[in-house]
Amino acid sequence: MYVVVESTSGHVFAFGLTPEEADRDFLSRDVWYDGPSLETRRCSPALYRRLKTALERDKFFMFRCRINRDGIAVCSKATGPYRPRG
Repeated sequence: MYVVVESTSGHVFAFGLTPEEADRDFLSRDVWYDGPSLETRRCSPALYRRLKTALERDKFFMFRCRINRDGIAVCSKATGPYRPRG
């Protein structure tokens, strides 16, 4: 399970079961991004489940995670998905 994430802020832009699937998910979304480089990272099963549930409920969402000391994206202390303003 993998996410495409901006690791300093923890914003998750896409996810998938494999790194390739996560990258394809990012490319298929209508997202314009001009910021620090994005990384494809492993993610915890709990974060993957939360992302999948959020996607089923709302096609347009953003999620925050944190990168643990092992380099794996895990659920943040934030309550869940949010809608960006603008």
